Amino acid sequence: MKDRFFYPLAGVVIAGIIALAFLPGKRESGPDKAKILMDGYALSGNDLTSLYASGGTDFTFTEGQGGEAAYAVLSSNLPRNMAPASAGVFATLSSDYEGAFAGKKLQITIRAKAAKDSPLEQFEAGYFTSGPGDSGWRAFTLTPKYKDYSFTFTPGTVTGPPGRDYVGIWPGVDGKKKRMLVRSFAIKVVD
Repeated sequence: MKDRFFYPLAGVVIAGIIALAFLPGKRESGPDKAKILMDGYALSGNDLTSLYASGGTDFTFTEGQGGEAAYAVLSSNLPRNMAPASAGVFATLSSDYEGAFAGKKLQITIRAKAAKDSPLEQFEAGYFTSGPGDSGWRAFTLTPKYKDYSFTFTPGTVTGPPGRDYVGIWPGVDGKKKRMLVRSFAIKVVD
């Protein structure tokens, strides 16, 4: 190909590539509001690795063996009143969830049990928003077998752009390193 054809053709191709790069693409987002309202939120199995532990709390992840589901082992090493204010060991819900759940009555369910070694007797759970209107801590007494621990809460309406919500567990307000096992978190709209 002669230079007088090659360079203009190459310039057109390069300009086309650059123009395509600047075109707006499809926005990646989470599930839509209708799907969130129908399905709710669930965290279980290997997704439990996405939990966060704030100061004073700790968690480890254990993969299931022999057909047993995976679970998280939670404990606290500081009394809650001495630790920085936080949601304990928590799951983060994206702004899509905060926008969909705002003003709706929610049922928050945690499937958990006391650990065999150094068992925790009681834990607290809560739902926290980026705006006003957290649920506060709700206390539950653990059993040696897995059980669903639930409470209901209605987050306030969102007045600005939605932020993030959190569902958290404080595994022992005394901070004595006693342990509990958590198999799942679930949130569903009940109204």
